[in-house]
Amino acid sequence: MPRQNHKLLIISLKNFKHALKLKAIIPTDFEEDSDNMLEDLSVHIMGYSYDREWREDPNAAPIDTEVNMKRNQYHADIVVVLTGREYNVLGRIYGVAGLVDYHNTYQPELGFCIVDVRGALGRRKTFIHEVGHLLGLYHDDQENRYGKGYFFEAGGLFGKKDRITIMHKIGDLRRRIKHFSNPDVEFKDEPTGTGSPGAIGERNSARKLRESGCIVAGFRQDPGPSFSVSMDFTPCCSFFVSPGDIRTYIVHGSHGQMPYQYEWKVSNDGFNYGSVLSTTNKLTYDYHSSQEGDILFIKVEGISADGQTDQIVFPQEVFSF
Repeated sequence: MPRQNHKLLIISLKNFKHALKLKAIIPTDFEEDSDNMLEDLSVHIMGYSYDREWREDPNAAPIDTEVNMKRNQYHADIVVVLTGREYNVLGRIYGVAGLVDYHNTYQPELGFCIVDVRGALGRRKTFIHEVGHLLGLYHDDQENRYGKGYFFEAGGLFGKKDRITIMHKIGDLRRRIKHFSNPDVEFKDEPTGTGSPGAIGERNSARKLRESGCIVAGFRQDPGPSFSVSMDFTPCCSFFVSPGDIRTYIVHGSHGQMPYQYEWKVSNDGFNYGSVLSTTNKLTYDYHSSQEGDILFIKVEGISADGQTDQIVFPQEVFSF
């Protein structure tokens, strides 16, 4: 079967930054073996049985070892294989991905997806949809899941139209908007998600991404810089704080030339940070002025005496238990 000019995107998510880091874009010799994208992904790349239960086959191994070798070479948490092949066995399909958070157990071996370049962007936005699966998100029809898509109506003067967020199954001719479901973010004056944490019917992919980020970031260990900053706790396991809490965060520098310097800052959106709150390896933060539902992003950057830097960014959501 002729090669389809594949490109392999090697991606990592490191240091709790909750931002994708593109490690490499490289050609690959991967060749489709069938007209079934799901079979090519599950059997040929991941070495799993061909079904939607993602059961590992004890008698099988990945047929395409090159994709796996490249993942290990670049220490990639997740991998996207771009293809120009038209898969048709399951109907016209533009992408398929492993569900890394299957049955609430994160499985690094499922961190692969295949995306047809013709549906990667545009109204389908298949590329980011499949990457969403690799970060622990689900479709809108998955029960007992809050990190999934959301369907709503929004519009203005000329009437409301159906809208769907990134993880909603596309169907019909609907166009996905450029948002994951998030009740705190609006599109044309309508919230793009619904529900408070833990509520029945919650649709909040943004919360799931914040929680799963540092788990996926641990799928492959990155050699990283010689100087690094580490924490005494895992932010994924201490995501929520209560209004009025006073929290102390401590980091440690290692491997660089001492002494180390630190800068702690806080942001309400993860992009715009305020002034430096501490220059030691410790920050004590008072949440008395924070309101229910606030999400604060705490960033600490460490600097070694020889000029190397490393940083950690993690979110804290204010929520009454």
